[in-house]
Amino acid sequence: MKIVMKFGGSSIDNSQKMLRAAEIVASRVKSNDSVIVVVSALAEVTDNLISAAKLSIKDINSARRIIDKILLKHLNILDKISNQNLRILLENSIRSSICELNNTLNKLVGMNNVPMDVLDNIVSFGERLSAPIFSSYLEELGINSKPLNGWEAGIITDENYGSANPIPSVSKLIKEKIEPIIDSGIVPVVTGFIGLSVNGKITTLGRGGSDYTASLVASSLIVDELWLWTDVDGLMTADPRIVSKAKPIKLLSYNEAIELCFFGAKKLHHKTFEPIMDLGIPIRIKNIMNPDSEGTLIVKDKLSSSARAICVLNGSIIITIENVGFHHKPLNNIISALNGRNIKYDDISMIAVVGVNFPLHLEIVQQIVKLLISQGVDIQAVFSLGNSTILLVSNGLEGKAANLVHDIVISGD
Repeated sequence: MKIVMKFGGSSIDNSQKMLRAAEIVASRVKSNDSVIVVVSALAEVTDNLISAAKLSIKDINSARRIIDKILLKHLNILDKISNQNLRILLENSIRSSICELNNTLNKLVGMNNVPMDVLDNIVSFGERLSAPIFSSYLEELGINSKPLNGWEAGIITDENYGSANPIPSVSKLIKEKIEPIIDSGIVPVVTGFIGLSVNGKITTLGRGGSDYTASLVASSLIVDELWLWTDVDGLMTADPRIVSKAKPIKLLSYNEAIELCFFGAKKLHHKTFEPIMDLGIPIRIKNIMNPDSEGTLIVKDKLSSSARAICVLNGSIIITIENVGFHHKPLNNIISALNGRNIKYDDISMIAVVGVNFPLHLEIVQQIVKLLISQGVDIQAVFSLGNSTILLVSNGLEGKAANLVHDIVISGD
């Protein structure tokens, strides 16, 4: 079995988690599976690097204090590596990278802003630091491994800094770079999120882009499955901070998962599905703290009609435009003039019932509406969007509404 395993920052942000993640990979390798690893930066490191970049312009000393904390975080994570030679080499590599990072920050002093290409270079250090550490943990466990920066794994992009797009030949490049490494019995550990432009500058694929990197690698190598490791038991039927009975989703289709991304699910990058859609490679979202849990399986096949999740988007706005005739200037110009004479706004929240399409599931939607009204929830609109039903409710009532809807369509299924 050939698997791409991507480990998110929260799943490897201390030595215990890093060791556990490496043990998971080692176990599969020793069972004769081929594993390709993709890693994110350690938790909070990307945000800290962005802060340091912005501070460097006017307060380089504060920026350096942030970098000192990043250095300490990465040095502390080495404490489960007992091979002293390996550890010393890794410490020297980390300090060298931090020195390079500080030199880059120094060049920002006195500038008016941080150029996007420079910012991409700075934030790339998160993954460039975490990948060698993960690879060393595998070596500690007796697994031959090699860390690869994104471009060393074939991730070549355009120059759209901050949200770069892979070039059309990226799959061929990835295959040419990674397959020989796998064939020689080495586990590659690829930096997620980052690549190199056609002109040789470091780029990033957008926040959460490690999922996208993993998907690109999975599709290029035509693997059996893509596993995304995080710190929860898969995608949830609702935000547990809002809905008390939220539970893990066992099975989703690609389209349903895409809609969850659209409605704000933060466990998936919105581009994750693009490379693998035609190939139908299954995605598993699994918990590093509970590796035996099934997690969430996402498949290409269309599934039987059923509610999969409830999503809440706060602070949505309804724009009502009245008496707009064809003689009016283009609608986008009207909307840009927010105080236009015939435009009014209603501040509302949106409840999305993913997997239940109105009017295809009219009886269920009618049941939802009837219950919400009986419980004093003001419904301003109901409509369908893709495979979902959208309910617009007054702000302040979204939590109550989400729990009631969840009870009807998920808890009681």
